[in-house]
Amino acid sequence: MAQPHHTDTGLPPGIQEPKPVETSGPQAIDEDAGRGSQATGREKGVAVVKALKVAAEFGMTANVTDLLKTYPELRSAAQRGWSPLHEALHVASYFNQDHVVELLVNQFAVAEVKTFIDLQNNNQETALHVASGNGAREVVEYLISIGADTMAKDRDKNTPAHLAYISGQYGVARVILDPTQRKTHHLHSRAEHCQTDLVNAKRKVGETFLHLAAQRILDLSCQQNSPW
Repeated sequence: MAQPHHTDTGLPPGIQEPKPVETSGPQAIDEDAGRGSQATGREKGVAVVKALKVAAEFGMTANVTDLLKTYPELRSAAQRGWSPLHEALHVASYFNQDHVVELLVNQFAVAEVKTFIDLQNNNQETALHVASGNGAREVVEYLISIGADTMAKDRDKNTPAHLAYISGQYGVARVILDPTQRKTHHLHSRAEHCQTDLVNAKRKVGETFLHLAAQRILDLSCQQNSPW
């Protein structure tokens, strides 16, 4: 698996900093001034969001559960658009924390799940894009099993399978393209067969998977014939 990397903000690439939730908080300590001060709702909200992201990154399901229970406004914010819960979903997807992803998804009714998981970040990436590009196979399989859009395109017209392939995550690309590669596929359904709409999907530069596969074959051939 490719090694995760962070931006200067400490977030995986393409994930924007969410707006903090407004919440009340206890006495906070002003370390610089060395005196106590009453934390504002915004300051407390920032701390809650950071705690949620850290818990999502490290798969701390108990901490995520406690935060969701203590701050129900986290869930209500997610019903209005991009929110801390979406942030946590993308962070957990990036780091292949499938149990956290499932926990977050379970906060929503069945009818709300697809809207939650398919919401796009600043790069127009869904959680499935994020997981696919980083080789997070368990998360990829789970998201697809609950209806994630495998045809969603980011701002460069890449589907999740495109991102997996160009990132060298060929096993994950196969999981997306061919449901028989998944651990929980259904026999005697059209899902058994490679989906031609995905195979033929074009990136922004006009490449399909046939173009990408041909380039990889050429690259491997050149490497094998190299005197180095």
